[in-house]
Amino acid sequence: MTVTTAPALSRSAVFGDTATVAPRIVHLGLGAFHRAHQAWFTAHAADGADWTIAAFTGRGPRAAEELTAQDGLYTLIERSVDGDRAEIMSVIVEANRADDVARLKELLSSPETALVTLTITEPAYRLTPDGTPDLTDAAVLADIRALRDGRDPETALGRLLAGLAARRAAGAGRIAVVPCDNIPDNGPLVRTGVRGLAEAVDAELADWIRAEVSFVSTSVDRITPRTTDADRETAEALTGMHDLSPVVTEPRATSRPAGRSGRRRERASSTTSSRTSAASCGCSTAHTVCSRTRASCADTRLSQKPWPTPTCARGSTSCGMKRRRTCRHPSVLPTIGSPSPPASTTRRSLTSCHKSQWRARPSSPSAPPRFCGLNSLPGDPERRRCGPSRRGSGW
Repeated sequence: MTVTTAPALSRSAVFGDTATVAPRIVHLGLGAFHRAHQAWFTAHAADGADWTIAAFTGRGPRAAEELTAQDGLYTLIERSVDGDRAEIMSVIVEANRADDVARLKELLSSPETALVTLTITEPAYRLTPDGTPDLTDAAVLADIRALRDGRDPETALGRLLAGLAARRAAGAGRIAVVPCDNIPDNGPLVRTGVRGLAEAVDAELADWIRAEVSFVSTSVDRITPRTTDADRETAEALTGMHDLSPVVTEPRATSRPAGRSGRRRERASSTTSSRTSAASCGCSTAHTVCSRTRASCADTRLSQKPWPTPTCARGSTSCGMKRRRTCRHPSVLPTIGSPSPPASTTRRSLTSCHKSQWRARPSSPSAPPRFCGLNSLPGDPERRRCGPSRRGSGW
């Protein structure tokens, strides 16, 4: 990394003081997607100044260490065909290690805490396909024993349950749990998992969760590739501040909550609104496999500047046709701007996306280069799972 003389990013350097608002959202799974998505929506809500986030890492402590050194601040870089735009985000006021269960209990015991959001990835829930806790998982069994004995659990849902138990003991009232991972019907799935884990630990706690904890389903989307040293240099050039942990993302973002969010439903819903509407063009959620493959391609696609905007044959800019959405209109693959893919290739297949390789395909002399995004070529094994109309979605 290039040695810099720019001042370190901090609240005192940016705002002149270090005062913050007490957190009302607790987040499990502090990573780039959370900072580009839920944190962004929270900060830009109509009453965003009243809502701040205390976050916990999902695995290693690095994100917590870097953000703590910067008072929770980070640079969000929106990368588009028109260039990069930076915004210094201040909505995260605490960045904690995942194993700081004592602080998690303290936060969830506060009546001011209204929401718990999660981006921990599907495997970290440790659930069976029907949503019940996986009792063949040694970590789940160890957590059940730990919770019964009053010790700190190790898994994400175990720690969440410990926090909910502390809230019950404190009499802090209702709360909403909002999973934001790419899982169909994620609210009911996590509800079943948390209640099942609670029943294995304490039947009275399980009854309290049924009465006082609501689980909100979400459909979310925003590309967030891994941060590179070049991105850190871009953040410094745009803000004049040295940022250890900037996040690069696309200009579009989608978030749709569904379900009850407890006694603060009206205000909480304002923190998770939609920035692009798919309803205007009859779009529907595509198969989860497309979402997972899209994530594996994110680094390659966002690193190529400028990158294309998805288009619909209807010419609608509000179509919302994106990675995980299938437009029902006849649609057109977007053309890619400079730099173009290698001359011998014009598309990438769904399968080759996993390997970050280009697949050779003859190009028509009269046709401009086209970028596949998640489009599958004839014969690809994943093509039927994504659906034929994925060919038109481009992004």
